Amino acid sequence: MFFANKRDKVSLNLDNLESNLILNSIQGKEFFAEKEHFKAGDEEEAQKEYEKIENFIKTAKKNKNSIEEIKMYMSHFEDIRFSIKRAGSGETLELHEFYEIKHFAFFYQKIFAVLKKLNIAEILCYSMENLFAKLDPDKKNIPSFKISANYSPELKATQEELADLSRKRKNGMRLHFSRVEQETGLKNIGGKISVSRFQQDMIRQLTESDYFVRESENFANQTFSVKIPEHILAYDSKITEKTEEIKKTEEKVRRELSSYIKSYRNDILRAYEKIGELDWLVCRFDFSEKYDCIIPKINKGKKIYLREAVNIPVSEHLEKSDINYQKQDLEIEKKVNIITGANMGGKTTILKTIGQIALLASYAVPIPAKKAELPLFDFIFYSGYAVDTGKMDLSSFGEEVVQINKALEISGRGLYLIDELGRGTNPAEGDAFCRAVFEEFLSKEALMIAATHFSRPSEISEAGHFRIAGLKNLPENFELSSQTESLQTGLKRLHEYMDYSLLKIEPNSEPPHDALRVAELLGVNKNIILKAKKILKK
Repeated sequence: MFFANKRDKVSLNLDNLESNLILNSIQGKEFFAEKEHFKAGDEEEAQKEYEKIENFIKTAKKNKNSIEEIKMYMSHFEDIRFSIKRAGSGETLELHEFYEIKHFAFFYQKIFAVLKKLNIAEILCYSMENLFAKLDPDKKNIPSFKISANYSPELKATQEELADLSRKRKNGMRLHFSRVEQETGLKNIGGKISVSRFQQDMIRQLTESDYFVRESENFANQTFSVKIPEHILAYDSKITEKTEEIKKTEEKVRRELSSYIKSYRNDILRAYEKIGELDWLVCRFDFSEKYDCIIPKINKGKKIYLREAVNIPVSEHLEKSDINYQKQDLEIEKKVNIITGANMGGKTTILKTIGQIALLASYAVPIPAKKAELPLFDFIFYSGYAVDTGKMDLSSFGEEVVQINKALEISGRGLYLIDELGRGTNPAEGDAFCRAVFEEFLSKEALMIAATHFSRPSEISEAGHFRIAGLKNLPENFELSSQTESLQTGLKRLHEYMDYSLLKIEPNSEPPHDALRVAELLGVNKNIILKAKKILKK
């Protein structure tokens, strides 16, 4: 089952939030992509995972340089599973595959050494020391690989013979070139000499010489090469023979090494997975440090308790606009919860904050708050404005009805975040429809939190009722003359005067009336504001 569909992930900024979970290795990225969410019923496992990350964070905070070192090592890893699979099926690996495996073992051991120094080496479980030693017979302690002579006495002997033959051939050719130069009077001829067609005397001399043979010619030049004497050609024949022997011996070594890797394949693959798990720990530590997070308590009920919770995408957006972000407190204990408040008072932001924190808890990621307690959910559903619904044939109300109807059919403990349901139809029917939908959730195994302007939902006595504090910080003497000069200025002033605190209220409480004051702060024409106030008094 999905945890949140693509539409809801975009609407709740969950994709933005996930992009802040930065992993350093391909193993970590794969681990995260394949990771299952903790869901209802997984409370004990989730709490254990939180304890694990909490212990890691305590160590990491004291050893930040070591964590940076680990991140640097993790960036070097590649996917070696195909090579391990080939070795496991009895195939002989190629040189580049041994290089990849040794490269992995090299940086794995570097990380293992750092963790060992921090007394948390058990995170990786396995040491690749024996594997690396097998791939590093020369004990150079470098990640590169070659078939070393130390793998086989036969190989070593043949390589020495080849080196001796190559040395003798080189010396023989040097003496031969010297003799040719002495007898022909030519200097620095090397192996070839190129002569212009206009140098007919030189061409005749080279053509008649026993030391040269014409190799090629074109419209401008003729090229001659020095004839190789028979004793040098004999060296070439032996060198070819020894090269073939080395090739066969190296193939034998590759087979033996492949068989060795086959015997270690399960440990290597488990070590590969462990790197992903370690990267996930490091990722959550970085996230916790960046956003000043805490470890929450996971409960089995429906209570959500947050102190100074932060909606990260909104907070970062406001920071770019030089606007202070007000952290959120809330305590929800009932199955159905209804939030009222002024336009632009932060109702949608609260819903999205709850959705984001529920997502983080499903991954056992530290929570951006001072304190947090919440349950796990099987899925998140969001009914509100979507960036792109893809339903151009439906009205906004029609789209809401279709989405709500589908959501109500989903089984399991869901977190339903309902944002301004019914705003796309006439107020009287929207009000009634909204209350009817909310009451339907009273009989479901779910937690519903809704933001609305309608009054009928406030009559649901079984529900928890809340409202945004609103514009209570607006000065008593505020007049239209203080109207804003620009939208940006208006938004800043609105944030200055708006109190986004969530207050618990009784059922049937009068909804707040801040719309005109919000419009005033945003710079709406003075005459419109005055006319609207007069209409309200009638």
